[in-house]
Amino acid sequence: MTHPNAGRVLVVDDQEPGRFVKVQTLRRAGFEVDEAGTGRGALALFARSTPDVVICDVNLPDISGTEVSRTIKTSATVPPVQVMQVSNTAVSAADHVRGLEQGADVYLIEPIDATVLVASVRSLMRVRRAEAALATALEAERAARAAAEEADRAKDEFIATLSHELRTPLNALMGWIWQLRHSTLDGPARTRALDSLERNTALQAQLINDLLDISRISKGKLQLRLSLVELRAFVDESVTMIRESADRKRYVEQVL
Repeated sequence: MTHPNAGRVLVVDDQEPGRFVKVQTLRRAGFEVDEAGTGRGALALFARSTPDVVICDVNLPDISGTEVSRTIKTSATVPPVQVMQVSNTAVSAADHVRGLEQGADVYLIEPIDATVLVASVRSLMRVRRAEAALATALEAERAARAAAEEADRAKDEFIATLSHELRTPLNALMGWIWQLRHSTLDGPARTRALDSLERNTALQAQLINDLLDISRISKGKLQLRLSLVELRAFVDESVTMIRESADRKRYVEQVL
């Protein structure tokens, strides 16, 4: 009976009796199993449904099992597919070394005991799952870092904009204070000065409150309050502030 979490195995063997035994043994152990009798057939199956583990005979009729293993291991699959090479002819130490250096994770000599085959596949399956968990963790870490960098950029832009905005009411305050100290204003002008001082002081206080929102941004607790704005009043106030700045500049130039 196939267990849904057991994993998928691709068995590549041109000898049908040996392939049949491996396939049946692994299916009885709960794995989903695909099979191929040639190297090119194995690569085609690999492209259609990426397995977790590939068991590949070294000697195949078209391309070598070593080439199949190398192609699979150099694919862009994340995490990498685990490869077991098997052979009943390439049994020397040099063959072992060659197989492992060409991409195999395990190299076994046939005939293989059924319990050893199943245990080896389960071991490779644990490696693949561990690498999958690591890949997921790394991706989550990259996403978190990108989010943190975006938050830093947003904070920097906020500070730059706010720093610019803080100067506008401050310039108005300083200008009217200078006029009150160094000139004699008539009644209407004095009233206009006090109104401007009051208005720009309130604006400065609001901007300072906005500055405190930086800490709320970093903690993810910033709340936006939506409200209707009287556009005409907003434009009139902006024009008044600009006119005041221009009037103060002309006045200072005349005095100097």
